[in-house]
Amino acid sequence: LSTGDRLLVQSQGDIFHWYANPNGQGGIEQAIRSGAVLTSHGEIGGSTDPGTVARWMLSYQTLRRLTQRAELPQPMLFYGSLLGAVREGRAIAHDDDLDVVLNLGRRSPGEAKAEMKRLIAALLIADRWISIELMGCFFKFRAPDAGDIDVFPAWHDGTNLWCPRTTCLPCDETLLEEAVETGFGEDIVLVPSRAETFLELKYGHGWRVPDPTYRPKARDDIAYPFND
Repeated sequence: LSTGDRLLVQSQGDIFHWYANPNGQGGIEQAIRSGAVLTSHGEIGGSTDPGTVARWMLSYQTLRRLTQRAELPQPMLFYGSLLGAVREGRAIAHDDDLDVVLNLGRRSPGEAKAEMKRLIAALLIADRWISIELMGCFFKFRAPDAGDIDVFPAWHDGTNLWCPRTTCLPCDETLLEEAVETGFGEDIVLVPSRAETFLELKYGHGWRVPDPTYRPKARDDIAYPFND
């Protein structure tokens, strides 16, 4: 089925994948023949490579050690990475990044921004070999000879849980308060103890059923404090 610049392809059973039609002769046909799918960021790619996940985990475990040593908020898997950990015990097939959250607790937006600056400075002081790339509303963290992971701040204003640039959830303040360990492939990671509650609030009642067509949407109506 074709809808302008998009193509719907059945791959397994009743699971369908949307493909962005790339420019160039034979692009979409070649992508399909190669078994490509559309990643969560709208990019055509293959299954998540085990080596890529291993590089993500090197950065994640480094971040976990550094935050623990510096008494900073512990990094918990978040968004699609949390979904994979809870639902499948591993990275979701065709995922293209690892999402991590640092829970800042009860804050105003301005306080959240100031706290993120403090956390980033503390990490750079703790280990001069790490790499941090500022992305406006989150940052990319990389350990030496490892892969980038996306680190998001989350805070609660007394009514809603906020995480730029897609999340504003009415909930109580304890939603991300406690972390527990769980398996993620061959690794052990931290997730919120109330992970299933978060996933239902974020993705709806059907979060246990894979939805390859899901795409996160930015909230243009929300002003975040990380733009300057």
